[in-house]
Amino acid sequence: MNPWKELLEGSGTDPQEDLPIDADRLEELARLEEEIGYSFQRPALLERALTHRSYANLSSGGEKDYERFVGRLARIKTKTPLCGRRHVTGRILSVGGGVVRLDEGGREYKIPTSLIESGRLEVELSLPVPPGKARKRA
Repeated sequence: MNPWKELLEGSGTDPQEDLPIDADRLEELARLEEEIGYSFQRPALLERALTHRSYANLSSGGEKDYERFVGRLARIKTKTPLCGRRHVTGRILSVGGGVVRLDEGGREYKIPTSLIESGRLEVELSLPVPPGKARKRA
């Protein structure tokens, strides 16, 4: 059997392959399937792959880990509260001078890299629209 096919469709022997997924998430996964033109036999496997802890963990270390992901959605956990919060999820705007700048729904956070405990990329199910192209409406 093709190992990629087994990864995407499951082996049928892992009980976690068929764990329930909430209805909202199933809708998001269905939209992703429509956009990529592929239907997964076991959506729970796709969910597991997209949310697995190994997916794009960013180091708590330096700027280089964040520089290559400018423009991507990330979740950062700080060592101490920043503006009353330890978790911020937003788009990485820039990195430099020991600071990671995130935009969270129009609010900008400047997070010193020395305060970052951990970070990871967030899964975005909607695919980016290339410049000059309009997204098709269903």
